[in-house]
Amino acid sequence: MGLEHKIDHTMLKADASKDTIIRYCREAKKHGFASVCVNSGFVPLVSGQLSGSGQGID
Repeated sequence: MGLEHKIDHTMLKADASKDTIIRYCREAKKHGFASVCVNSGFVPLVSGQLSGSGQGID
């Protein structure tokens, strides 16, 4: 096992698009990252995208 489980995939840009956030979630699941860090407005979207995946939301 590598370091991927210790990496937080982060997108905090105020102008990030929904598609960008979904892409970050997919990348986190694909690579086994620990979490996806987003602005608070995207938490419901990320929660749905990561449901059941084992990744967290920061």
